Amino acid sequence: MICYVKAVLAGTRGDYKTANDEAVEGMRIGYPEYPDWTNIPDVLSNVEFAAVLSNAVNLCRMGKKKEGLEELAQMEKRLSKLLSESVYIGGDRKSAILNFWCSCVYNQYSFADDLDKGLLKKIDNIFEYQKRSGRSHMLVELLLCKATILMNMGKEEEAKEVYETARALGQVFFTSSVFNQKAKRT
Repeated sequence: MICYVKAVLAGTRGDYKTANDEAVEGMRIGYPEYPDWTNIPDVLSNVEFAAVLSNAVNLCRMGKKKEGLEELAQMEKRLSKLLSESVYIGGDRKSAILNFWCSCVYNQYSFADDLDKGLLKKIDNIFEYQKRSGRSHMLVELLLCKATILMNMGKEEEAKEVYETARALGQVFFTSSVFNQKAKRT
């Protein structure tokens, strides 16, 4: 937990190397028997999932985008599989894992060189899971990502519809200025 907090603070200062080192160190403390921490079992705690996510994002920020995106993709697959196969996961835990899954896909979008159908499919998979499970996380952000991808693919009408949905939801969940900031950042 302390390593993760140090990673977050270092990342906030723009010191991504230290942030990365702290996240990896936190994982190694918790799982010393797994030197390649990406193969850790799926019983990770929320803090440990956050450390894995932090590590991948900071790799992208440090210019190791290929490696960071690979780790995000690997984590995204593990999380989606865990949610789809693990009916024994409790409510708060399921929500946390869903949030990490959404964050993985959002960060894949954020660092992607190409906005393509693969990312669109991942976002749609999250929306489908959320519909089935009755849970929702990062709806506005992922709708904004989807609108941008559709626009990039030349599907302007569909992109406009998705954006309008994001804006309508954004007005429910956020103030106008917060939504505008999210839209600009996305």
